[in-house]
Amino acid sequence: MERFVLIGAMIYDLRAIPYQKSEGMNQPIRLRGQAGGVARNAAEKLAALGHHAILVSACGLDMTGKVLMEDAIAKGIDISYVKQLPSDKTSGLLVLCDEFDQPVSSMLDAGVLNAIDHLYLYTTMQDFTYDDTFIADNNLTVDQLQFIAHQHAQTWLLPVADKSIQPLINILPLFQGVQFNERMLSEDLKLPVDNLHHTIRIMLDQLHLRSLLLIAGENGIYYADSQCIIQAVSPKCKVLDQTSAYEIVLSAFLTKMLQHMPIEKALEYALCALLLENEKKHEKTFVLNEEKIIEKLAAYQIETIKEAVYVSEMY
Repeated sequence: MERFVLIGAMIYDLRAIPYQKSEGMNQPIRLRGQAGGVARNAAEKLAALGHHAILVSACGLDMTGKVLMEDAIAKGIDISYVKQLPSDKTSGLLVLCDEFDQPVSSMLDAGVLNAIDHLYLYTTMQDFTYDDTFIADNNLTVDQLQFIAHQHAQTWLLPVADKSIQPLINILPLFQGVQFNERMLSEDLKLPVDNLHHTIRIMLDQLHLRSLLLIAGENGIYYADSQCIIQAVSPKCKVLDQTSAYEIVLSAFLTKMLQHMPIEKALEYALCALLLENEKKHEKTFVLNEEKIIEKLAAYQIETIKEAVYVSEMY
């Protein structure tokens, strides 16, 4: 069993969805709450895939914090390193949606994460080894992320899908790998997405990335490092870049890569996991696991395309 250390947010997500048009201030809505936070969500996926997923986070000793802690235990997440603070409120995200349940705006209160300071990170990280895989999310500050990457070279950065990665540009080379989506490339980094192979080369060369994962819609998903670019795509299915896509892709990919599966096969496995989650997302009882992913691998007709690339020789 691989051991993963997830550092970042554990948040209570509350979605407000209008169900009836109304004039005035009192808009009839439905409220839907659930456990969230990028690090916490990734921990849930890794635990479901049979791994020891350890969450390093912080929450308040309030009712919301209690709900999140109990939910994490039920999902198989190790919460031994979640810092509970009686003087702070648990992180919360309020998402205002339209009548089709599509986000319009959101408000986040994650101040409790400041409690994950250098001292807490340093003492916590002494309990782990070089063989453990670290994943951090950018609900943390640049300073926190830089400290983590310096302490542990095998750290992957799992950014929040709709949050700018620009403040992190200078520290991206510190991470073992970074995950992106097309919106980050086009809107945040101002890079073209009409030729993703060329854009990936630019990113590897100019941002000095060690490796990256990219969720690319109808183009499937990509893995790239200084030696190669690999694309996994399914002619039958289009990738939906939803809230949970980041956590699923990275969790499934690292699961197989750390088991020494060829990268092409690990990428196929990750794409299958994402497609399966997209397909079953409305089934309340559905839980993603290894057996279900393997059953679906053939059905999705996933293909991989590998291209050699030597970044140092490109320009």
